[in-house]
Amino acid sequence: MMWEKIKNRFISWVSRLADLWEQKRYGSFTLLLLSVPVSIGLAIFLFWIAALGLIGFVAVHFIEIAVIVGLPTALLSWIAAKKSERLEQRKELDEKERQRRLAEYNARKESTYDVEAKMLFPVARELSGVGLNPPMRLSNLYSPCRTLPRSDGAVILCQFLIQKSQEIIDTDLIKHLAQTKIDQRLASGEYPGMKQYHIFEGRSFSSFMVTDVVDGEGFIEVYTVLVNNEVCLYLQSRDLNRDIAPRQTDKTDLEY
Repeated sequence: MMWEKIKNRFISWVSRLADLWEQKRYGSFTLLLLSVPVSIGLAIFLFWIAALGLIGFVAVHFIEIAVIVGLPTALLSWIAAKKSERLEQRKELDEKERQRRLAEYNARKESTYDVEAKMLFPVARELSGVGLNPPMRLSNLYSPCRTLPRSDGAVILCQFLIQKSQEIIDTDLIKHLAQTKIDQRLASGEYPGMKQYHIFEGRSFSSFMVTDVVDGEGFIEVYTVLVNNEVCLYLQSRDLNRDIAPRQTDKTDLEY
């Protein structure tokens, strides 16, 4: 676009020169002929003067300019470096906390599983009327998986198996009956040293909860947990995720 303008102006200038020459207006012809190089020369001269002035100004005020330009740049670089350092420190602390929780989980998972198995066993013995075969021995409840870490090991979810006596069962009913029988035992003091409820943020949770009952091939999977603050946070987060993104739940996926 600019090239076209320059081209048109040049053609117009040459045409004007030709007209003046044919009209024998040699004075005007000379002035017009010299106007372009004079204008270009004047522009170059003014640019040169401005460049020299700028160079001189920078030379005289170099320190001030360096401070004005460099100080904000250095300050921004320092802020970015400190922010990056804090993020790295936060990541390092989070990783140490995650490792600590997993170490605690590994140290407690076996004893926790044994305790919850003994608490669930008498309850499971009373579920024959809902399509289940009551376990004869404590070991009948044990699953190969046993425990599942949640919230980086802060929560120990225990998995137990109960054999089915019929193909079609109502897992919601089984969960409700099992939790009711657990709550009755908590209320009557049959679990020594355990309170009936755990209070968290104004809400009441059973101290020993059946979190899920999942139908399987020949067995149901029963998931239980001893409730503390970390468990309450986990359950609230899980329930929130279920409300936000309801979907088909896989038998092995109990994060949602």
